[in-house]
Amino acid sequence: MSIEGVGKVNNYRTLQSLVYEHIRDAILTGRLAPGQRVVAAKIAEEMGVSRMPVRESLRRLETEGLITTVPHKEAVVRRLSAKEMEDIYSVRLVLEGYGGRLAARRITPEEIAKLEELTDDMEELLAQDDYWGFQEANERFHELFFEASGSDVLCEMLRNLWSRCYPYRHFSAAIGKRERIAIEEHRAIIQALADKATDRVEKLVREHTEKAVEPLLRRLQMEEQREEGYRAEKEGVNHPSHP
Repeated sequence: MSIEGVGKVNNYRTLQSLVYEHIRDAILTGRLAPGQRVVAAKIAEEMGVSRMPVRESLRRLETEGLITTVPHKEAVVRRLSAKEMEDIYSVRLVLEGYGGRLAARRITPEEIAKLEELTDDMEELLAQDDYWGFQEANERFHELFFEASGSDVLCEMLRNLWSRCYPYRHFSAAIGKRERIAIEEHRAIIQALADKATDRVEKLVREHTEKAVEPLLRRLQMEEQREEGYRAEKEGVNHPSHP
């Protein structure tokens, strides 16, 4: 392959990465909501690119569990059921608890100071009603915390699970009752890390994750029940003789 050819390949890969990041960011921030159609032609037109890098990006996002494609139809943002969300958090409980134990053994004073700084930032952002800023600081807290475990494999697995949950962050925003409690839980985890108390860190991390999913599961279950009610009502309208 000529040097010119290599340049073209690299440019295409860069373009494909930009398209992928654009769609992925739209999903994670809720601009593309769960269940919403992702029209390749529209994205290609908006970004001024061909459909090829868009289709490749959608295939990549499908392998990550963020997109679902139906044969002969457009892709849609994957919509998780309450059962699927519960399954994801069940795995997270185990991995995050283990990651907490590792972090308690390996974390440095500098990393602990950064976790304290991020928690202070979360408190300030909450006082300013900056929900998305709060979420970004919260996500960075968890990323730094588990990076302190020293396990790249663990971090990669957790990032994949987190990304599947991110499109549902707006559910927590609508509930709005977890943020201050989460800050208190972060401070308790930080103290346990400073004490090198591995058992306590694992326990606190697991409790933190369990409490985070409870309102989310309730919301998903309520939506599923509402949709079942709509379907039953529609069937009753279409079939008057239906009991």
